[in-house]
Amino acid sequence: MEINRRDQISEDWFTLCSLLRQALQPEGIGASTVVRQLTQCQWESVVEKAKKHSVLPLLYEQLKEEKTLPPVLFRNVQNISRRTVQQSYKLLYRTNYIVKLLERNSITVVVLKGVATAELYPYPELRKSGDIDLLLPKREELVRACYLLETQGFLLKEKQNTNHHVVYESKEGIAIELHTMLAEPFDHPRVNRYLKQLIPEYGTYKEERNILGSRLPVPQTAYHAYYLLIHMLQHFMASGFGLKLLCDWVVFWNRETSKEEQERFLKLVNESGVRLFAECITTIGTSYLGLEEARVRFLRSETISEEDRKKMFLEILASEEFGKSDSNRLVILRGTALMDYLRELHYQMHLNYPRCGKYILLWPVLWSCTLGKFLHNNRVVRRTTLSSILKKTHARSKQMWYTKYLI
Repeated sequence: MEINRRDQISEDWFTLCSLLRQALQPEGIGASTVVRQLTQCQWESVVEKAKKHSVLPLLYEQLKEEKTLPPVLFRNVQNISRRTVQQSYKLLYRTNYIVKLLERNSITVVVLKGVATAELYPYPELRKSGDIDLLLPKREELVRACYLLETQGFLLKEKQNTNHHVVYESKEGIAIELHTMLAEPFDHPRVNRYLKQLIPEYGTYKEERNILGSRLPVPQTAYHAYYLLIHMLQHFMASGFGLKLLCDWVVFWNRETSKEEQERFLKLVNESGVRLFAECITTIGTSYLGLEEARVRFLRSETISEEDRKKMFLEILASEEFGKSDSNRLVILRGTALMDYLRELHYQMHLNYPRCGKYILLWPVLWSCTLGKFLHNNRVVRRTTLSSILKKTHARSKQMWYTKYLI
Protein backbone atom coordinates (compact mmCIF):
# COMPACT_ATOMS: atom_id res chain seq x y z
CA MET A 1 0.00 0.00 0.00
CA GLU A 2 1.34 3.43 -0.89
CA ILE A 3 1.32 6.23 1.64
CA ASN A 4 -1.98 8.06 1.41
CA ARG A 5 -1.16 11.55 0.16
CA ARG A 6 -4.61 12.69 1.28
CA ASP A 7 -3.21 12.63 4.80
CA GLN A 8 -1.32 15.75 3.76
CA ILE A 9 1.85 15.08 5.71
CA SER A 10 4.65 17.44 4.72
CA GLU A 11 7.08 16.55 1.94
CA ASP A 12 9.95 15.87 4.35
CA TRP A 13 7.83 13.48 6.46
CA PHE A 14 6.59 11.82 3.27
CA THR A 15 10.18 11.34 2.09
CA LEU A 16 11.31 9.99 5.47
CA CYS A 17 8.46 7.45 5.56
CA SER A 18 9.18 6.40 1.96
CA LEU A 19 12.86 5.84 2.78
CA LEU A 20 11.95 3.82 5.87
CA ARG A 21 9.54 1.68 3.86
CA GLN A 22 12.45 0.73 1.60
CA ALA A 23 14.86 0.21 4.51
CA LEU A 24 12.50 -2.14 6.35
CA GLN A 25 11.87 -4.49 3.42
CA PRO A 26 12.47 -8.12 4.49
CA GLU A 27 14.72 -8.84 1.51
CA GLY A 28 16.97 -5.93 2.54
CA ILE A 29 16.79 -4.03 -0.74
CA GLY A 30 19.19 -1.15 -0.24
CA ALA A 31 19.11 1.30 -3.09
CA SER A 32 16.30 3.72 -3.73
CA THR A 33 14.80 3.47 -7.19
CA VAL A 34 13.52 7.04 -7.16
CA VAL A 35 15.73 10.11 -7.17
CA ARG A 36 14.00 12.63 -4.94
CA GLN A 37 14.15 16.20 -6.17
CA LEU A 38 14.51 17.87 -2.79
CA THR A 39 16.30 21.08 -1.96
CA GLN A 40 19.17 21.11 0.52
CA CYS A 41 16.86 22.65 3.10
CA GLN A 42 14.35 19.82 2.63
CA TRP A 43 17.06 17.18 2.90
CA GLU A 44 18.34 18.81 6.07
CA SER A 45 14.83 18.54 7.50
CA VAL A 46 14.55 14.85 6.53
CA VAL A 47 17.92 14.00 8.10
CA GLU A 48 17.15 16.00 11.25
CA LYS A 49 13.77 14.32 11.69
CA ALA A 50 15.30 10.87 11.23
CA LYS A 51 17.97 11.74 13.78
CA LYS A 52 15.44 12.88 16.38
CA HIS A 53 13.50 9.64 15.93
CA SER A 54 16.73 7.58 16.14
CA VAL A 55 16.13 5.96 12.74
CA LEU A 56 18.80 7.76 10.72
CA PRO A 57 21.27 4.81 10.64
CA LEU A 58 18.51 2.59 9.19
CA LEU A 59 18.55 4.83 6.12
CA TYR A 60 22.24 4.51 5.35
CA GLU A 61 21.83 2.14 2.37
CA GLN A 62 19.03 4.27 0.91
CA LEU A 63 20.67 7.66 1.39
CA LYS A 64 23.99 6.68 -0.20
CA GLU A 65 22.05 6.28 -3.48
CA GLU A 66 20.23 9.62 -3.29
CA LYS A 67 21.78 11.84 -5.95
CA THR A 68 20.38 15.12 -4.63
CA LEU A 69 21.49 14.53 -1.03
CA PRO A 70 24.26 17.07 -0.26
CA PRO A 71 27.62 15.33 0.49
CA VAL A 72 27.99 17.12 3.82
CA LEU A 73 24.69 15.62 4.99
CA PHE A 74 25.66 12.14 3.87
CA ARG A 75 28.94 12.40 5.80
CA ASN A 76 26.82 13.15 8.86
CA VAL A 77 24.75 10.04 8.14
CA GLN A 78 27.93 7.99 7.75
CA ASN A 79 29.38 9.18 11.06
CA ILE A 80 26.20 8.48 13.02
CA SER A 81 25.78 5.09 11.34
CA ARG A 82 29.38 4.15 12.12
CA ARG A 83 28.91 5.02 15.80
CA THR A 84 25.66 3.04 15.86
CA VAL A 85 27.38 -0.06 14.46
CA GLN A 86 30.16 0.24 17.02
CA GLN A 87 27.65 0.62 19.85
CA SER A 88 25.61 -2.33 18.56
CA TYR A 89 28.60 -4.66 18.80
CA LYS A 90 29.49 -3.36 22.25
CA LEU A 91 25.95 -4.06 23.42
CA LEU A 92 25.97 -7.50 21.80
CA TYR A 93 29.25 -8.41 23.50
CA ARG A 94 28.02 -7.20 26.89
CA THR A 95 24.64 -8.89 26.48
CA ASN A 96 26.28 -12.21 25.64
CA TYR A 97 28.70 -11.89 28.56
CA ILE A 98 25.99 -11.15 31.14
CA VAL A 99 23.55 -13.76 29.83
CA LYS A 100 26.21 -16.47 29.96
CA LEU A 101 27.21 -15.33 33.48
CA LEU A 102 23.63 -15.65 34.72
CA GLU A 103 22.95 -18.94 32.92
CA ARG A 104 26.13 -20.52 34.33
CA ASN A 105 24.70 -19.75 37.75
CA SER A 106 21.32 -21.32 36.92
CA ILE A 107 19.45 -18.02 36.63
CA THR A 108 16.71 -17.92 33.99
CA VAL A 109 17.11 -14.88 31.75
CA VAL A 110 15.43 -13.59 28.57
CA VAL A 111 16.74 -10.79 26.33
CA LEU A 112 14.13 -8.07 25.68
CA LYS A 113 14.15 -5.77 22.62
CA GLY A 114 17.69 -4.42 21.93
CA VAL A 115 19.70 -7.05 20.06
CA ALA A 116 16.73 -9.44 20.18
CA THR A 117 14.68 -7.05 18.02
CA ALA A 118 17.60 -5.71 15.97
CA GLU A 119 18.17 -9.23 14.67
CA LEU A 120 14.92 -8.91 12.68
CA TYR A 121 16.20 -5.97 10.59
CA PRO A 122 17.89 -6.37 7.19
CA TYR A 123 20.99 -4.75 8.75
CA PRO A 124 20.81 -5.48 12.52
CA GLU A 125 23.84 -3.34 13.38
CA LEU A 126 22.05 -0.20 12.15
CA ARG A 127 19.19 -0.44 14.64
CA LYS A 128 20.10 2.07 17.37
CA SER A 129 19.96 0.94 21.00
CA GLY A 130 21.36 2.46 24.16
CA ASP A 131 21.04 -0.15 26.90
CA ILE A 132 20.60 -3.84 27.68
CA ASP A 133 17.21 -5.14 28.86
CA LEU A 134 17.11 -8.54 30.53
CA LEU A 135 14.01 -10.16 32.00
CA LEU A 136 14.28 -12.42 35.04
CA PRO A 137 11.03 -14.45 34.95
CA LYS A 138 11.73 -15.74 38.46
CA ARG A 139 11.68 -12.67 40.69
CA GLU A 140 13.36 -14.51 43.55
CA GLU A 141 16.53 -14.76 41.44
CA LEU A 142 16.98 -10.97 41.27
CA VAL A 143 19.09 -10.70 44.44
CA ARG A 144 21.50 -13.37 43.21
CA ALA A 145 21.67 -11.76 39.75
CA CYS A 146 22.51 -8.39 41.31
CA TYR A 147 25.25 -9.99 43.40
CA LEU A 148 26.79 -11.62 40.33
CA LEU A 149 26.85 -8.34 38.40
CA GLU A 150 28.47 -6.55 41.32
CA THR A 151 31.19 -9.22 41.61
CA GLN A 152 32.00 -8.57 37.94
CA GLY A 153 32.48 -4.84 38.46
CA PHE A 154 29.05 -3.56 37.38
CA LEU A 155 27.87 -0.64 39.51
CA LEU A 156 24.36 -0.22 40.87
CA LYS A 157 23.04 3.06 39.54
CA GLU A 158 22.53 5.46 42.43
CA LYS A 159 19.17 6.73 41.24
CA GLN A 160 16.57 4.11 40.31
CA ASN A 161 13.69 5.87 38.54
CA THR A 162 11.31 2.95 38.04
CA ASN A 163 9.87 -0.01 39.90
CA HIS A 164 9.92 -2.63 37.15
CA HIS A 165 13.68 -3.00 36.82
CA VAL A 166 17.00 -2.49 38.61
CA VAL A 167 19.67 -0.60 36.67
CA TYR A 168 23.41 -1.32 36.69
CA GLU A 169 26.16 0.34 34.68
CA SER A 170 29.27 -1.09 33.08
CA LYS A 171 32.61 0.67 33.20
CA GLU A 172 31.91 2.01 29.71
CA GLY A 173 28.65 3.56 30.90
CA ILE A 174 26.33 0.95 29.34
CA ALA A 175 23.10 0.59 31.32
CA ILE A 176 21.99 -2.95 32.16
CA GLU A 177 18.34 -3.19 33.22
CA LEU A 178 17.30 -6.30 35.14
CA HIS A 179 13.53 -6.52 34.66
CA THR A 180 11.20 -8.37 36.99
CA MET A 181 8.09 -6.91 35.31
CA LEU A 182 7.19 -6.20 31.69
CA ALA A 183 6.40 -2.54 32.37
CA GLU A 184 5.69 -0.02 35.08
CA PRO A 185 2.28 -0.68 36.66
CA PHE A 186 -0.54 0.88 34.66
CA ASP A 187 -3.44 2.76 36.21
CA HIS A 188 -5.48 -0.40 35.59
CA PRO A 189 -5.32 -3.05 38.36
CA ARG A 190 -6.78 -5.75 36.10
CA VAL A 191 -4.04 -5.24 33.50
CA ASN A 192 -1.35 -5.18 36.19
CA ARG A 193 -2.58 -8.49 37.60
CA TYR A 194 -2.56 -10.02 34.14
CA LEU A 195 1.00 -8.84 33.40
CA LYS A 196 2.21 -10.17 36.75
CA GLN A 197 0.68 -13.58 36.10
CA LEU A 198 2.21 -13.62 32.62
CA ILE A 199 5.84 -13.21 33.69
CA PRO A 200 6.59 -16.91 34.35
CA GLU A 201 5.44 -17.75 30.81
CA TYR A 202 8.35 -15.71 29.43
CA GLY A 203 10.65 -18.24 31.10
CA THR A 204 8.72 -21.09 29.50
CA TYR A 205 8.10 -19.68 26.02
CA LYS A 206 11.62 -18.65 25.08
CA GLU A 207 13.99 -19.82 22.39
CA GLU A 208 17.64 -19.43 21.51
CA ARG A 209 18.42 -17.44 18.39
CA ASN A 210 21.70 -16.81 16.62
CA ILE A 211 22.18 -13.05 16.72
CA LEU A 212 25.26 -11.84 14.86
CA GLY A 213 27.18 -14.93 15.98
CA SER A 214 25.90 -15.10 19.56
CA ARG A 215 23.22 -17.54 20.70
CA LEU A 216 20.89 -15.71 23.06
CA PRO A 217 17.55 -16.52 24.75
CA VAL A 218 14.71 -14.39 23.40
CA PRO A 219 10.91 -14.59 23.79
CA GLN A 220 9.03 -16.78 21.34
CA THR A 221 7.11 -14.93 18.62
CA ALA A 222 3.82 -14.18 20.41
CA TYR A 223 5.53 -13.12 23.63
CA HIS A 224 8.13 -11.05 21.81
CA ALA A 225 5.39 -9.19 19.93
CA TYR A 226 3.37 -8.73 23.10
CA TYR A 227 6.32 -7.16 24.90
CA LEU A 228 6.95 -4.77 21.99
CA LEU A 229 3.29 -3.76 22.16
CA ILE A 230 3.23 -3.23 25.94
CA HIS A 231 6.46 -1.23 25.68
CA MET A 232 4.87 1.04 23.07
CA LEU A 233 1.68 1.39 25.09
CA GLN A 234 3.53 2.41 28.25
CA HIS A 235 5.48 5.09 26.42
CA PHE A 236 2.40 6.30 24.53
CA MET A 237 0.46 6.78 27.78
CA ALA A 238 3.39 8.74 29.19
CA SER A 239 5.45 11.10 27.01
CA GLY A 240 5.01 9.20 23.75
CA PHE A 241 7.21 7.21 21.39
CA GLY A 242 8.58 7.83 17.95
CA LEU A 243 9.19 6.05 14.66
CA LYS A 244 11.83 3.61 15.95
CA LEU A 245 9.37 1.50 17.95
CA LEU A 246 6.96 1.60 15.02
CA CYS A 247 9.77 0.30 12.77
CA ASP A 248 10.32 -2.55 15.25
CA TRP A 249 6.66 -3.50 14.87
CA VAL A 250 6.89 -3.45 11.08
CA VAL A 251 10.00 -5.64 10.76
CA PHE A 252 8.65 -7.99 13.41
CA TRP A 253 5.50 -8.84 11.45
CA ASN A 254 7.00 -8.51 7.96
CA ARG A 255 8.16 -12.12 8.16
CA GLU A 256 6.59 -15.53 8.22
CA THR A 257 4.78 -16.33 11.48
CA SER A 258 2.83 -19.47 12.21
CA LYS A 259 -0.92 -19.51 12.73
CA GLU A 260 -0.30 -20.96 16.18
CA GLU A 261 1.83 -17.96 17.22
CA GLN A 262 -0.68 -15.52 15.73
CA GLU A 263 -3.50 -17.11 17.73
CA ARG A 264 -1.38 -17.08 20.88
CA PHE A 265 -0.66 -13.39 20.37
CA LEU A 266 -4.37 -12.66 19.90
CA LYS A 267 -5.08 -14.52 23.13
CA LEU A 268 -2.58 -12.30 24.97
CA VAL A 269 -3.95 -9.01 23.62
CA ASN A 270 -7.58 -10.04 24.06
CA GLU A 271 -7.16 -11.22 27.65
CA SER A 272 -5.20 -8.12 28.66
CA GLY A 273 -7.54 -5.66 26.92
CA VAL A 274 -5.03 -4.10 24.49
CA ARG A 275 -6.43 -5.52 21.25
CA LEU A 276 -7.58 -2.15 19.87
CA PHE A 277 -4.19 -0.58 20.52
CA ALA A 278 -2.53 -3.47 18.67
CA GLU A 279 -4.92 -3.01 15.75
CA CYS A 280 -4.32 0.74 15.64
CA ILE A 281 -0.51 0.39 15.62
CA THR A 282 -0.76 -2.29 12.97
CA THR A 283 -2.99 -0.13 10.78
CA ILE A 284 -0.46 2.72 11.03
CA GLY A 285 2.32 0.32 10.05
CA THR A 286 0.50 -0.82 6.91
CA SER A 287 -0.50 2.72 5.97
CA TYR A 288 2.85 4.45 6.35
CA LEU A 289 5.82 2.10 6.78
CA GLY A 290 5.25 -0.82 4.45
CA LEU A 291 3.90 -3.46 6.83
CA GLU A 292 2.44 -6.06 4.47
CA GLU A 293 -1.31 -6.40 4.95
CA ALA A 294 -1.22 -10.09 4.06
CA ARG A 295 1.10 -10.72 7.05
CA VAL A 296 -1.19 -9.08 9.59
CA ARG A 297 -4.64 -9.82 8.23
CA PHE A 298 -5.44 -11.49 11.56
CA LEU A 299 -4.84 -8.12 13.28
CA ARG A 300 -6.49 -5.76 10.83
CA SER A 301 -9.64 -4.02 11.95
CA GLU A 302 -12.30 -2.03 10.17
CA THR A 303 -13.10 -0.15 13.38
CA ILE A 304 -10.04 2.14 13.06
CA SER A 305 -11.19 5.21 11.16
CA GLU A 306 -8.86 6.99 8.73
CA GLU A 307 -9.10 10.13 10.84
CA ASP A 308 -8.07 8.33 14.04
CA ARG A 309 -5.23 6.54 12.24
CA LYS A 310 -3.93 9.85 10.95
CA LYS A 311 -4.19 11.53 14.37
CA MET A 312 -2.36 8.68 16.10
CA PHE A 313 0.40 8.78 13.49
CA LEU A 314 0.81 12.54 13.81
CA GLU A 315 1.06 12.12 17.59
CA ILE A 316 3.84 9.55 17.10
CA LEU A 317 5.66 11.91 14.73
CA ALA A 318 5.32 14.82 17.14
CA SER A 319 6.72 12.94 20.12
CA GLU A 320 10.10 11.98 18.59
CA GLU A 321 12.00 9.20 20.38
CA PHE A 322 10.33 8.52 23.74
CA GLY A 323 8.74 11.96 23.85
CA LYS A 324 12.03 13.85 23.84
CA SER A 325 10.61 16.53 21.56
CA ASP A 326 9.21 18.43 24.53
CA SER A 327 10.12 18.23 28.24
CA ASN A 328 6.49 19.11 29.01
CA ARG A 329 5.23 15.83 27.52
CA LEU A 330 4.68 13.59 30.54
CA VAL A 331 1.34 11.82 30.41
CA ILE A 332 -2.02 11.39 28.72
CA LEU A 333 -4.99 11.47 31.11
CA ARG A 334 -8.40 9.86 30.68
CA GLY A 335 -9.97 13.29 30.59
CA THR A 336 -9.41 16.92 31.53
CA ALA A 337 -11.58 17.26 34.63
CA LEU A 338 -10.09 17.95 38.07
CA MET A 339 -10.73 14.34 39.11
CA ASP A 340 -8.59 13.12 36.21
CA TYR A 341 -5.62 15.12 37.49
CA LEU A 342 -6.20 13.94 41.07
CA ARG A 343 -6.43 10.36 39.83
CA GLU A 344 -3.04 10.75 38.14
CA LEU A 345 -1.54 12.18 41.35
CA HIS A 346 -2.86 9.18 43.27
CA TYR A 347 -1.49 6.79 40.63
CA GLN A 348 1.95 8.45 40.72
CA MET A 349 1.89 8.25 44.52
CA HIS A 350 1.55 4.47 44.28
CA LEU A 351 4.42 4.30 41.77
CA ASN A 352 6.70 6.42 43.98
CA TYR A 353 5.78 4.70 47.24
CA PRO A 354 4.60 1.17 46.37
CA ARG A 355 4.95 -0.15 49.93
CA CYS A 356 3.75 2.79 51.98
CA GLY A 357 0.93 3.39 49.48
CA LYS A 358 -0.83 0.28 50.81
CA TYR A 359 -1.71 2.17 54.01
CA ILE A 360 -4.67 4.53 53.51
CA LEU A 361 -3.84 6.66 56.55
CA LEU A 362 -0.54 7.65 54.92
CA TRP A 363 -2.09 8.81 51.66
CA PRO A 364 -2.34 12.56 52.50
CA VAL A 365 1.36 12.65 53.40
CA LEU A 366 2.35 10.61 50.35
CA TRP A 367 0.27 12.84 48.05
CA SER A 368 2.18 15.86 49.37
CA CYS A 369 5.53 14.12 48.93
CA THR A 370 4.63 13.06 45.39
CA LEU A 371 3.59 16.58 44.45
CA GLY A 372 6.74 18.01 46.02
CA LYS A 373 8.95 15.58 44.12
CA PHE A 374 7.11 16.41 40.90
CA LEU A 375 7.62 20.17 41.37
CA HIS A 376 11.29 19.66 42.23
CA ASN A 377 11.92 17.55 39.11
CA ASN A 378 10.15 20.13 36.96
CA ARG A 379 12.49 22.85 38.13
CA VAL A 380 15.79 20.92 38.45
CA VAL A 381 15.60 18.03 35.96
CA ARG A 382 13.15 19.09 33.25
CA ARG A 383 13.84 22.81 33.66
CA THR A 384 10.24 23.69 33.02
CA THR A 385 7.22 24.93 34.93
CA LEU A 386 4.09 23.31 36.31
CA SER A 387 1.88 25.48 34.14
CA SER A 388 3.72 24.42 30.96
CA ILE A 389 3.33 20.74 31.81
CA LEU A 390 -0.35 21.12 32.68
CA LYS A 391 -0.95 22.97 29.42
CA LYS A 392 0.68 20.21 27.35
CA THR A 393 -1.09 17.47 29.34
CA HIS A 394 -4.43 19.19 28.83
CA ALA A 395 -3.82 19.55 25.09
CA ARG A 396 -2.97 15.85 24.69
CA SER A 397 -5.68 14.57 27.03
CA LYS A 398 -8.57 16.55 25.55
CA GLN A 399 -8.31 14.45 22.40
CA MET A 400 -10.62 11.85 23.89
CA TRP A 401 -10.43 9.60 20.82
CA TYR A 402 -7.16 8.26 22.26
CA THR A 403 -8.81 6.47 25.15
CA LYS A 404 -10.78 3.97 23.08
CA TYR A 405 -7.53 2.64 21.60
CA LEU A 406 -5.70 2.32 24.91
CA ILE A 407 -6.62 0.04 27.82
